[in-house]
Amino acid sequence: TQVSGRVSGRAFSLSTSAGAGDTGEMGVQQITIRLELHSAVPPQLEIRKVEGVFGALARAVDEGTRPTGDADFDQWFVVSGLNQEELARVLNPEQKRVLEELAGESGQACVGIEDGALFWSDREIVSRLSELEGYLAELLQAAAAFDAAARADQEHQAGSAV
Repeated sequence: TQVSGRVSGRAFSLSTSAGAGDTGEMGVQQITIRLELHSAVPPQLEIRKVEGVFGALARAVDEGTRPTGDADFDQWFVVSGLNQEELARVLNPEQKRVLEELAGESGQACVGIEDGALFWSDREIVSRLSELEGYLAELLQAAAAFDAAARADQEHQAGSAV
């Protein structure tokens, strides 16, 4: 099931995986919310929250993952699709901080960037629409901060070039 539309000027989608319900209509569902980013993010860039032993395993088995050189960020996320130099041009320290903050607030959910969009994904028992609204509000706040950090960085670089 998928629902899509626009919220606060951004394209979004909310989807559940086919056959994801463990216990029927109100059971555990794999839910993913995607929210458009207005800043230029290469479509091949993938950033996923993967902590602890799962992060170490992902880094060990996936040759496409790259450390960012930022130990705090790398403990939260696995990054693929760009080399370290390209990533440094695309992702500034404030954008990393925004993603780290979102990761810290998301509990066990997976968050990150995929296909140029910010996403939140988790297996949930959703009993109230307000729960999904809360997750969407967190993503909206993070997307606005992420895009603002990109604009500030571009303005700084433009000012430095003059």
